Amino acid sequence: MIDFRGMREAALAGIETRLAAEPDALVLRFERARMLDSLGRAAEAKAAFADVLRRDPMHFQALCDLGTLQFKTGDTRGARISFQTLAERHPASSIAQANLGFILLKNGEHAAARERYARAVDLDPKSAEARKGLGLVLSLLGETETAREVAAVAFRESAITTTPYRGEGIAPEVLAIVSYTSGNVHLQHYLTPEFFGVHKIVAEYADPQQPLPPHDVIFNAVGDADICGPALDAARAIVRRSSQPVINPPGAVAATTRVANAARLRGLPDVRTPNIVAFERSALSGPGAGGTLFAAGFAFPLLLRAVGFHTGEHFERVERPSDVSDVVARLPGETILAIEFIDMRGSDGQVRKYRAMFVGSAIEPLHLAISRNWKVHYLSADMASSDANRAEDAAYLADLPGVLGERAVRALEAIRTTLDLDYAGIDFALDAAGKVVVFEANATMIVPIPKPDPRWNYRRPAVARIHALTREMIAQRAGFVPHADD
Repeated sequence: MIDFRGMREAALAGIETRLAAEPDALVLRFERARMLDSLGRAAEAKAAFADVLRRDPMHFQALCDLGTLQFKTGDTRGARISFQTLAERHPASSIAQANLGFILLKNGEHAAARERYARAVDLDPKSAEARKGLGLVLSLLGETETAREVAAVAFRESAITTTPYRGEGIAPEVLAIVSYTSGNVHLQHYLTPEFFGVHKIVAEYADPQQPLPPHDVIFNAVGDADICGPALDAARAIVRRSSQPVINPPGAVAATTRVANAARLRGLPDVRTPNIVAFERSALSGPGAGGTLFAAGFAFPLLLRAVGFHTGEHFERVERPSDVSDVVARLPGETILAIEFIDMRGSDGQVRKYRAMFVGSAIEPLHLAISRNWKVHYLSADMASSDANRAEDAAYLADLPGVLGERAVRALEAIRTTLDLDYAGIDFALDAAGKVVVFEANATMIVPIPKPDPRWNYRRPAVARIHALTREMIAQRAGFVPHADD
């Protein structure tokens, strides 16, 4: 493999040699903190950033980087404190206000995030990041048209932003295609300036007359096919303008809507998918909604969800036909998905939902969530309070084939081949017959950093491996092939 770590360690050694001669050099102390961060030595990096801030409490970039590191390592409370402090100490900074808006958005505090992003835009009307954040939070609040207008202003002058590589030597230059919406692959742990030079282009606002920046590989990060149709069309046009390799081609991503996946994966050996049908809101809003669903092959209970949302948001179980219109009234959007409810409770009454990531040809276990609730997500499942459940999770991470069995592994391999994506994830369960029951499979699956709690230490190697494999896959697709002796 490419020895990225060796390059970082050599740079850190050089900084520490210089610090020995200039121990009060704040610039060197800050660079040391950043290099520790790039090496994944999070605890040391946090202490080093804190040391910089003790020496200079107003140090803008140290507060930014500390908050970002805290967020990356799952310490959202610490990140919020850092970004709150940043905003208080630099109230006239658009970046500071936008960073606070970001963490509020991640905490689900949409109204508060809107206020901060709006302030950031007032401070710097040309800030694309502030306008993008405001557009995103407006879209989540249901103000779709206003969100589009805000985003259009953000990217009117240029839809391309660049973050240069900040290491030594040379590194791949990546052109990342993104949407202004929330339907993007989470690249923050992969396309970092410690490993790559990164050019982001917003697909919907790309100027076909503007030359693309020099790049070695394209990573199409437009990932949610259910809400990103126009962005994927625009991404296709961008890809056609380049002769470089493409990770996650837009056409392959476009085929991963929930409805399309359910249909095409259903025919694979040892794979089971629920019946999923997309309805116009009006079809399910009146007294005849139950009959409409019966005619489409559904029985009760069933599930209804709005498109484009994840982690169980706007996703409800409906017990009776008479309840359909009331549930639909609570769901946003003009399209509603009806989903067959498959009872996945085991003999102990618990549901087990696995997540695995597809990186190149690898199938990597990420987590096993166990819950008595039909709606299972790792952060809300019965994991933190149960030693037994964490032991099952650890066993899955240590030996995916041994836990799932050969049939399930073959089924996952067939799903990976059918999806034909370089980077994707899948949420699934095993039914009583040992078949893989697919809940979701697409490019937008996140790989969350475990929170800084010793209970999650067993999960960290799996996450680190996925991060490393993804960076390696990107580098190799860019033509940075390791030497035989690496």
